[in-house]
Amino acid sequence: MGLRSQLISAGANPKAVQAHLGHSSIAVTMDRYTHLFPSDTEALIGRLDDVRSRALAAPPRPSRGPRVVGLDRT
Repeated sequence: MGLRSQLISAGANPKAVQAHLGHSSIAVTMDRYTHLFPSDTEALIGRLDDVRSRALAAPPRPSRGPRVVGLDRT
């Protein structure tokens, strides 16, 4: 694995990697290197599943918001 791939794998900021490599856009950097780490995609899917599960398990929000109090303008 080359230095560039190691930067991405180590979690370096993609914009910093873009600047370091002189890529014209972040899309070039991401298209070139992110495919090397499919486990990152699997980890992201796991985290999204966890967030979804917590959201579904959370108690529902009240249907009415807080009581709004008007200002006395006298």
